[in-house]
Amino acid sequence: MSFPCHPAVNWNPKYKELLGRYLRDVGKAELSGQKQTYTIHEKHWDSLEKEWGNAMGWIKSKSSQRGIGFLTGKKHDVVGVMDADHVSLWNRNGKPVAIVSQPYCDRTYDSPAVVGDLDKFEALHGLKRQRVPYSGWHNYPRTHLDVWTKSE
Repeated sequence: MSFPCHPAVNWNPKYKELLGRYLRDVGKAELSGQKQTYTIHEKHWDSLEKEWGNAMGWIKSKSSQRGIGFLTGKKHDVVGVMDADHVSLWNRNGKPVAIVSQPYCDRTYDSPAVVGDLDKFEALHGLKRQRVPYSGWHNYPRTHLDVWTKSE
């Protein structure tokens, strides 16, 4: 099975090891005729997510705040980041640092219209989106990994 969405990236040995376990379990399930159930995937997502946070020096937030208000500090700002899926909020040193989204690769995010809308959204709200050059941990390798932070 090949997904052209993401190249293999060896950025973190521990993450790479966890990812290898995840892919082996999925492969075993496919070979034995089992369906790839949510449980097989979910078993690994938490450890991959936690290791990604450790590598970044971030901790997943327990904040009940939703939307971009998490970063802007405006509690009433519940607008979500654009093209979001599998969203998580992250802190560094106890303060909000990023909103992470893992949209699926089969969407057309790179079309000029979408890129223009993203640029306008970023400017309007004082945010910056970075598309990380490797896949998200949710439904790897079928998702992108977008990190939203405040513009500097």
